[in-house]
Amino acid sequence: MQPATVELSKVWYASPSRVESAFKFLTFDDRGALTIATDEIAFEGAKWARKIAIRDIVQVRLISQRVPWVTYALIDAAVLSMILALTLTGDFSPSSLVTLVIANIAGLAVGGATKWVAITYRDDARDMQTACFADASGVGWGGIWGGTREIYAAVEAAIGDAAAAPAPSLPH
Repeated sequence: MQPATVELSKVWYASPSRVESAFKFLTFDDRGALTIATDEIAFEGAKWARKIAIRDIVQVRLISQRVPWVTYALIDAAVLSMILALTLTGDFSPSSLVTLVIANIAGLAVGGATKWVAITYRDDARDMQTACFADASGVGWGGIWGGTREIYAAVEAAIGDAAAAPAPSLPH
């Protein structure tokens, strides 16, 4: 018996370069709907007038995104300059520094927990492509709480285990 078609209305799409980037303010390139069927995985985004149609799947992996260290460094530098300015005016509060440290720890934890389903496939011209998808429900929190793993399981069920691979992380 073939698995039923799965339709998800809140999905993020990212290129591999976006997922692997150490500099990003947004973790995704587009948001839209993902349809998972045995003959095709299709993404229709809000930004693009075209659809990504994935048919000839080579590999499916569950990967971790790279933590955007450069982005964190730039934001931290800006916040630290504001704290320095407050210190020079006598308005410094130690809670500002504590808040910065807590925000960094929370951001790194969330960034490290964010998973993507990376699907490598041959396009119509037979060129290798990779598309990455994550659950965007709950403003992205759905993916952190297991929604992206559910997308991975649905893709695996639709295509069979032939293209599924272990879940390595991207190099950091």
